[in-house]
Amino acid sequence: MKKMKKVFLIAILFVLVVACSSNKENGKNEEPDTDDRVADDETHQDTETEDEIEYPDEEEFDDEEINDSELQDDESDTEEETIECEDVVEGMNRGLIAGTGNNELPRDFIIRFPENIGSRDKWPVVFLFHGYGDSAVNFENFLKSEVNNIDMPFILITPVARDDLFTFGIPPKGLDWDMIDIEDGSAEVDLFDVLLQCVDSRWGVDEERVYLSGFSAGAITANSIALFRPEKIASVFTYSGAHFSNPDAREALGEISGIKVSDFFSWPDFEENHNKYTQVLVSGAEGKDTWATGGFAIDFNQMADLDSQYLASLGHSVILCDHGGGHSMSGLSKKDVVRFFLDHPAQVETSPYKSGLPEGWEDICQFVEKIQE
Repeated sequence: MKKMKKVFLIAILFVLVVACSSNKENGKNEEPDTDDRVADDETHQDTETEDEIEYPDEEEFDDEEINDSELQDDESDTEEETIECEDVVEGMNRGLIAGTGNNELPRDFIIRFPENIGSRDKWPVVFLFHGYGDSAVNFENFLKSEVNNIDMPFILITPVARDDLFTFGIPPKGLDWDMIDIEDGSAEVDLFDVLLQCVDSRWGVDEERVYLSGFSAGAITANSIALFRPEKIASVFTYSGAHFSNPDAREALGEISGIKVSDFFSWPDFEENHNKYTQVLVSGAEGKDTWATGGFAIDFNQMADLDSQYLASLGHSVILCDHGGGHSMSGLSKKDVVRFFLDHPAQVETSPYKSGLPEGWEDICQFVEKIQE
């Protein structure tokens, strides 16, 4: 029943979006107007050409698209190649089962280890979620070079979005995170749970240092996992995301063909007593950091403003940043991300950034005070 409800609601939204979308031609997706690729850390440019992106070896990561002739039903997909935790190796891993019963799904992900992975019992873990039109193979490059960070080496996990949830196997990929109707559970939380358990059993997890990050649809996904598992999360750093347990954020989504988009988003509320993790919300300028298709648009600067107040009202510390550009990962670099994580392990009652932001943050960021009850 749960799966049928999700499929029905998502199918309706999918039809509306595809009907309005002009980005599909001959069954293949084009790059979205806004750039979901990772901006250069040194220059923080708003856009980056494909030639400037360093892709991993294609032989190492076989990330072939699934075409219509390769689509199979859920049961046969599950019965094909699956792996157990003991089979997980560095690089791309395909077919790890997440969830139970009717919610059981084979999922793919990339994992990167710091050097000397066997030298300690517990490691920090960072989950990184890619956005619309991007891939895990490309997106892991944002933090891949930091796994051996001298101050905080960590295990990096970059999940792969499914291609059957939102678009039913039809491109574009990247929206296929379970982030629309999650009132009664999420496939991404199932994946988070099994990966964290797997890493802990094989290499050890520092429970004080489990972090989430992402961009655009991946940022929304990171927020959804933090909502369900706040007790597992030390802190969160997102670019151009939204938190749809926030009623103001849902309402700001507007309408498609006269239908309120908020009607399709069903998220639970935070538990009254939950871990008040610190979060960084980075966006571009109002009216510039947007994603649009047909008559629908989402302004991520607006979402960041609304979510900063929402999270602060719940007792979270928030750093709100506006890099002034478009829909891109600009303003703060990968080193800033890792530094923030290092400074914010679990159970930090007062963010050290309250007394002063790090050098380079002051021009674009502000600390949002916890709102006292």
